Amino acid sequence: MRDSKIINLEEYRFLRACDDEFSHEEIAGDDDFWEDEDDALNSETWNLYEDLTELKKRVDYYQELFEKNEISERDYYFSKVNLGMLYKQNGLYQRALEQFEEVFELDSSDLFACSHEMMALYILTSQYDKALAFFKGKSDEHDILLEVPLLVGAILSGHDEMAHHLLELLNVNVKDFTIFCQSPDFLMDDIMSVGASGIHQKDSLEAVYVGFYRILPLLMTAGNYVQAYLNDYFSEHKVGQSEVESLEFLTEFQIDILLAHDIYHLQDFQVWTEAEILALPQFGEATLEKLKEAGVIFSH
Repeated sequence: MRDSKIINLEEYRFLRACDDEFSHEEIAGDDDFWEDEDDALNSETWNLYEDLTELKKRVDYYQELFEKNEISERDYYFSKVNLGMLYKQNGLYQRALEQFEEVFELDSSDLFACSHEMMALYILTSQYDKALAFFKGKSDEHDILLEVPLLVGAILSGHDEMAHHLLELLNVNVKDFTIFCQSPDFLMDDIMSVGASGIHQKDSLEAVYVGFYRILPLLMTAGNYVQAYLNDYFSEHKVGQSEVESLEFLTEFQIDILLAHDIYHLQDFQVWTEAEILALPQFGEATLEKLKEAGVIFSH
């Protein structure tokens, strides 16, 4: 780390190795070369700007090779994705976005999942409208790594309707999402741990963590606000509760009785007669009338 800048040395060295592979100049003594390379990277005079400029020149060089059909599409795209990641890791979000957008435009299969990085960067650069348009353009597919960054963008931009839609969508598709949202503290340690590994299953809570990790710099300052928003939403809407649990006139015992008889929602009463409900323990005429006022329709 130099001047609080994050440097991915492994990716940097990979690009250097790729460049050497295609270079017409022979390098004498590989061991000496890498020793000199390590010395340069560890030097106090190492300059981030100069290094990123050099990487940009290398990507331009790969583009020339690509246009001459001397390297594969995959190698060319990979060089641009790595440059984009280095830009992002060092806070150069707009430059990073340009790299991912160019690859996404060229690669219809989205081999390198540039769409996920683009969504994260739209949110990191406060381009909510562009993020929303991009999301709607891919709305035919459910993708947590698109939904989570957009959710944060909607919350911070005051677009409650979209935020609520995404919360409902995630709550339906992700087990234990409600528990995560009701946590009193933003689980930053879990997000950083899982996000750094990148290992997750589809529609899992770990995938949600990875989605948050993609916009980690923003969450460092806005995490508490986002968590408070989630707390308020799930408290106000009582998400995760059955309808009968939200009926305030029912006692805890009455709710347990209804749940034990597979009555979770108001429509579940439609197969029950009034007499059958009155036969349940602690259910009388007063409760029956309140159920009717709540919209319950009984069988005849």
